[in-house]
Amino acid sequence: MTINVKLLTFLILINTCVQADTSEKISIAVMENAKVFAQFDQEIPAVISYFTIHSEIEIISFYSNIYGKPLSNEYKRERLELTFVDSLHHIRMIISQQDNVRQVDILITLVSH
Repeated sequence: MTINVKLLTFLILINTCVQADTSEKISIAVMENAKVFAQFDQEIPAVISYFTIHSEIEIISFYSNIYGKPLSNEYKRERLELTFVDSLHHIRMIISQQDNVRQVDILITLVSH
């Protein structure tokens, strides 16, 4: 019986922490002259998608200055997938070529502890 009460208390506490953290508005930096076509940043998970004329190297450099060195980078289906992590957030970025521009998609979620 006490194990069930402890488990229930733990689950309620975790649920409260997750709900509190997901309601924060996230500010996601974009490259200069970005043409944003999707932006959902009122809570976590936060998403932004935009087009830019900047090169892949310039995009990586821009976000590395903000989030630090990417933890991973991998090409999948002709798209570059990058992963960054800060103290609170997991940042997943996909850069893909679209005609003469690059499309940048960023997903920010909470780091799971």
